[in-house]
Amino acid sequence: MLPVAKQATVVTHWGTYRAHLSPSRKFELRGYEGDPDPSPIANAMVEALDHPCRITSPMVRKSFYERGMNAGGSGRGSEPFVQIEWGRGV
Repeated sequence: MLPVAKQATVVTHWGTYRAHLSPSRKFELRGYEGDPDPSPIANAMVEALDHPCRITSPMVRKSFYERGMNAGGSGRGSEPFVQIEWGRGV
């Protein structure tokens, strides 16, 4: 049987990390103890969790929301997106 880690292990394209949640609820990724040179790029993933540019709910083009598959593609790149419920977007 494999040993159970005390912290959650996160494996990414850039390396393996241990997830830590501090008492102040701050989340951080620390380099896996077996990695001699963990990439600092993992910090960007943590910063993205609550970044203002993050899309926090499903969005669709307005014409697709209104007409579904009959909307065609003429509005791509020019029309606004509208927020939809998770159950409908997933």
